[in-house]
Amino acid sequence: MNNENNTISNLMERIKELETENQELKSQISLLRKNGSGILQTNEKNIFCEDKFRAIVDHAPLAILFTDKDGVISTCNGRAETLFGASKEKLIGFSFENITDQKMKESIRKALSGKKSHFEGEFSTSTGNKYVNMSASFSPYFYPDGSVSGVIGIFEDISERLHMEKERNQLISELRSSISKVKTLSGLIPICASCKRIRDDKGYWNQLEEYILKHSDTEFTHGVCPECIKRLYPGHSESTI
Repeated sequence: MNNENNTISNLMERIKELETENQELKSQISLLRKNGSGILQTNEKNIFCEDKFRAIVDHAPLAILFTDKDGVISTCNGRAETLFGASKEKLIGFSFENITDQKMKESIRKALSGKKSHFEGEFSTSTGNKYVNMSASFSPYFYPDGSVSGVIGIFEDISERLHMEKERNQLISELRSSISKVKTLSGLIPICASCKRIRDDKGYWNQLEEYILKHSDTEFTHGVCPECIKRLYPGHSESTI
């Protein structure tokens, strides 16, 4: 889990850096246009930066959504389409205010206020009408003046993880139950060499069957072995006993 959280954290930080660089690029372009600088020459470094930004988002193993400052989805990657069960066309333009899950909505609202937030639980997607067990991390990104310009949301389907945890907990419960029912005999047991009675911790001599019944889950059935039949019932065959 720590490696997974570190991966998500690093991914979010890198996306935020690239988004900030992208915002700066847009500001520069806007300023150049405003000043009437003529033909706009796009810096190769900025092109490379924007291409890296798109590549990270599009090929990320987790679902990623970006919102504007009002909490309206502005872009997303292919993983988001799969997770939420809706196309990009349906997701883009969707406002967080239309989310029915209050816990999810509050997490996004907190990020829009400038604080990181987290959501984990079963979520019903409004766009795809799909139930998903998901983990989501929300992080704000900012304009140069420090105001929130939007939120990055990174989502993961944790259904398989929860299923494995449920199976593991069930197995542990079954093992504990089995262990609690097991009785074992161990150590040295004082037994009479003649009558085969066993002395207990209090010094009393018990019949072998009685002692074993008290100290284990064993039960006895009784019969007569061939040797004893011959000794006890001479002249009788085994079938008549």
